[in-house]
Amino acid sequence: MPTKKELQEKIKELEEENKKLNIALNQGADMANDLMGFIKLVKLWDIFVKAMDTETLLIDEVKEAVNQLKCPKCSDCNCKHC
Repeated sequence: MPTKKELQEKIKELEEENKKLNIALNQGADMANDLMGFIKLVKLWDIFVKAMDTETLLIDEVKEAVNQLKCPKCSDCNCKHC
């Protein structure tokens, strides 16, 4: 039978591990939010939703959508800035 001191030490260890897991979980959630923001920013949201529904991502659709993005410095996708 463990002593009270051993149990308290185990509780401390588990609390520390729980804190580390919560930090990792929060970092993962932040990364997911950043990814979603990026997907919305580059107008890939519709493709993302379709991929989630069909469980299939067509790379050609993504390439086409990215190629249609306009350069922020001009209105042409084939300028020297792109």
